[in-house]
Amino acid sequence: MAIVPLTLGSYKARSVVANAQRCVNLFAESNPPDSPFPFSFYPRPGLLKVGEAPLPGNRGAYVAKTGELYAVFDNMLYTVDAGGLTFEVGEVAGGQAPVYFTDNGFTMVVSTGEPRIGYYVNLTTHDFRQIGTSLDSITAVNKGMDYTSAPTVTISAPTGSSGVQATAEAVWDAASGEIQTYTLTNKGRGYLVPPTVTVSGGGGTGASAVAAIDGENWYGSNGMGYLDTFLVFSKPRSQAFYTSLSNTTDMDPLYIASKTGAPDNLQTLAVVHREIWLIGQKTTEVWFNAGSPNFPFAEVSGIFIQHGTCAPHSVQTHGLVLFWLMQDKDGRGVVVLLANYEAKRISTYAIETEIAKYSRIDDAIGMIYLQEGHVFYVLTFPTADRTWAFDLMEGQWSEWTWTDSDGQEHRHRANAIVFAYGKHWVFDWQNGNIYHMDLNVYDDAFQPIVYRRGFPHLYNESKRVSYPSFTAEMEVGSIPNGIYIRDQFEFNGDFSNDYNIYDAAQDILYDVEPNVYLRWSDTRGRSWGNPMPQSLGGTGEYVTSINWNRLGMARDRVFEVFWSIPTKTALMGASVNVMPLGS
Repeated sequence: MAIVPLTLGSYKARSVVANAQRCVNLFAESNPPDSPFPFSFYPRPGLLKVGEAPLPGNRGAYVAKTGELYAVFDNMLYTVDAGGLTFEVGEVAGGQAPVYFTDNGFTMVVSTGEPRIGYYVNLTTHDFRQIGTSLDSITAVNKGMDYTSAPTVTISAPTGSSGVQATAEAVWDAASGEIQTYTLTNKGRGYLVPPTVTVSGGGGTGASAVAAIDGENWYGSNGMGYLDTFLVFSKPRSQAFYTSLSNTTDMDPLYIASKTGAPDNLQTLAVVHREIWLIGQKTTEVWFNAGSPNFPFAEVSGIFIQHGTCAPHSVQTHGLVLFWLMQDKDGRGVVVLLANYEAKRISTYAIETEIAKYSRIDDAIGMIYLQEGHVFYVLTFPTADRTWAFDLMEGQWSEWTWTDSDGQEHRHRANAIVFAYGKHWVFDWQNGNIYHMDLNVYDDAFQPIVYRRGFPHLYNESKRVSYPSFTAEMEVGSIPNGIYIRDQFEFNGDFSNDYNIYDAAQDILYDVEPNVYLRWSDTRGRSWGNPMPQSLGGTGEYVTSINWNRLGMARDRVFEVFWSIPTKTALMGASVNVMPLGS
């Protein structure tokens, strides 16, 4: 009996003759040195629905420094409480484009990534307003003379511009006959450039004033963060980044600088280790707080990274490291980890071959979560409809899929994963669903999760080998009592939904064995035979052997097991009875 361990994550090579191992909805965990198998593969976390936003399609989620959870669905920003209830905050432009968040503990900034579009949210009162479209002040340029009463102030947007509702009153000084100041009675909205201020009437002459837009030095942002009391922003479609003043959202027109080491525009920025990483289309620079009086930040001397990103929303941070989907002058489509100012390739040839097949990768979205010691970088490709997860601790990749009611595989439901109120929260990319992600949940909100694991090629110098038996080394006997299982099994062509599990709306318990399935390929992974079931063992049947017998012969065989029973289990590997035939 030969032990067949599982030592790789998902690795379906450019040629399946080399390797045809899929690892779907499972993650690896190293076993102690005295274990007969080096790894155990456990089910990825399932999804438990806890709420639903009134609008569909999540665009991002964020936990403010106050601990409160925010999420954007469609065109609305919501707060989300610990019970999953949503409360409207304000309307956000931008259709379905992902959004960016940051805050300084008092005010949160939300941006769509487009020029000059952004929003302030007071983290105490939840007051919401658009940045840079209301008037901040009206300032006297000439106080005039001989006024006998307060003149009329008219505010009008320039021709071809916009802006409505702003009104103001002049403060008249009777003793001097001058107009000393102006009071805004309505700040208006929708101003993209400062409007014209006209002063008329009141019996005097010569008074004039200018209007200033609130957030006039806000340019929009396609990447933002917080560092040393400053809010930092990348300026869309440029090489520039800019910051607020210390401990405020106020902007100084001089607090702006540019990435200068190469001419590529900024894609986004990230704050790590009290440094600003300016991530361009092909290169990256790192800046720090130098404490300079005119502009606080300066470039870190001697540090220049010859890689940028093609997908700004793929950029994520954990601790002192960054992850992103790389692009540089020579190509793109490699996933990298950045640490100690060096880029380390973490994608495999198999992952890169898969990414190269996608028609679009610039829309890739990265997510990070930490659970029971594993740190996962989850990379989802909306257009390609695929999701991949990299385990930083084990260095392994796996596929994450969601299986629809027709048995077709799609990307995972997550558009955002955040940790709030002591739970991992997932926000659905398609509908308004809000979930908890939990390792003790084995379905996706009552939709089955199909777990699949391929084995390496079994090969004996191209000689025929007989396989009297195959035993899947799995944890058994943990099927919960009262599980609902459908009594019909429909196998589609690609075996993406090989086993329908249960329907929560049913009130009939079907007497059906909970099965795990085995299939194999004798064509080196190019085609597959029909799957064969075996029982995973009922509740308490801890010594159940998952064994298939009389499996024929082959010169090169690839086995694969899969199941979708919603239960706690683990796959370590297999024990295979192998009999060489010598020819």
